[in-house]
Amino acid sequence: MRNILTFVFYSLFSAILFSQSIATEQWTYIELDNDREMMNPPGGPDWLRSFGIDAADINRDGYKDIVCGKYFYLNPGEDMTDKWKRSEFRFAYDGYHFMDVDGDHLADIIAEDLPNVIWLEADDLNGSSWSARVIGKIPPTGHKNGQGSGIADIIPGAKKEILLAAEGGIFCAAIPDNPSTTQWDFKKIAESHSDEGIGIGDIDGDGDLDLAFGDSKEAGEKAELLYWAENPGNIDQLWAKHLVSNEVEVVDRVEITMETARWSWYSGTNRMENFSWPRSPIDLQIILENGNALPYTHMVWIVKWSRPVRQVIPDGKGPMSRKDYLPVILTETG
Repeated sequence: MRNILTFVFYSLFSAILFSQSIATEQWTYIELDNDREMMNPPGGPDWLRSFGIDAADINRDGYKDIVCGKYFYLNPGEDMTDKWKRSEFRFAYDGYHFMDVDGDHLADIIAEDLPNVIWLEADDLNGSSWSARVIGKIPPTGHKNGQGSGIADIIPGAKKEILLAAEGGIFCAAIPDNPSTTQWDFKKIAESHSDEGIGIGDIDGDGDLDLAFGDSKEAGEKAELLYWAENPGNIDQLWAKHLVSNEVEVVDRVEITMETARWSWYSGTNRMENFSWPRSPIDLQIILENGNALPYTHMVWIVKWSRPVRQVIPDGKGPMSRKDYLPVILTETG
């Protein structure tokens, strides 16, 4: 069963990976729930586990609450060690993301029960019960629901878009003007045989958000290819895919972050004197211990074709240096 501690790891991973290390014995581990059940959707499969997890402060008390699978957990506040009040969705809906759908004071969650995509809305400020409506359909995967998802400002505007990985690729939908009465139009924007993680970030430095994800040469669960897809400024067409690497064993979770690197060269020439990458090594082995030691390899890929200059520092008549912010794709393989 997926442990709620996963929330702590994924929330902190991107932040600590390229910052000062924090020893694991200095973390505070809080068990929210030790009595979670399988999803058990009507008609099966009975082995289905949840994939979704997110956090947001739904009652505006300054503490983030959690959705994980078919459960919502209300943060008790203070040091968060008191009991987290749990409420269960009426059906086996896998809650993926908090998302402000209709602009009111009640929390909204995007959930999956594929092929149905579900909008859950809290019935009260503390999320003690939830109402559900089907907002769209996308193809179910080999394990029913997809594992990749995201909320992002894909097309700059008042509301963000929802991204969901499903059979055949990544689907995107904008919130319609009347979300409670209109079916959401989920459109495939990237083709892929994988329904694993989706990384979101500006890879090519043009100001809009691109995607990174896994794919495979043949249909199946193994995704040995790492791609990024270029945002063309709309979600009405398939985005162009660019291969990052074909040397990944299995692309699982994917994130995009920005890191600084310093280049230096001599004025009047095109000769690159040196390239300094501030972190080493770039291949990280992280061991998570939860009963048994479970190894996960986190590969870091520098996307070399992006060169957005942010700072140029003159250095007299000698060498000049340039500090770039480079997009970095992190992918978990295992």
